[in-house]
Amino acid sequence: PFSGFKDFSSYCEVNNPMNFYMNIACPTLLLNALDDPVCLPENIPMELAPTTPNCSLLVTKTGSHIAYSDGGFGQGQWMARL
Repeated sequence: PFSGFKDFSSYCEVNNPMNFYMNIACPTLLLNALDDPVCLPENIPMELAPTTPNCSLLVTKTGSHIAYSDGGFGQGQWMARL
């Protein structure tokens, strides 16, 4: 079992954001970095950005995965200031 699901595949099927993105009601910023080792550039559906209501996609060259940090020790996050 994986997080209450039969297996990892079942978890991914139910929690795939592609099942929900067209129902986003509040303005949402989607932030991805091209050097992200988890969310790979080929998995960013850039063609959907212009036609998805209430969403803006921002893709940066660097930032890694959840690492839009300030300072040498990541004292803050510049992502929060966007």
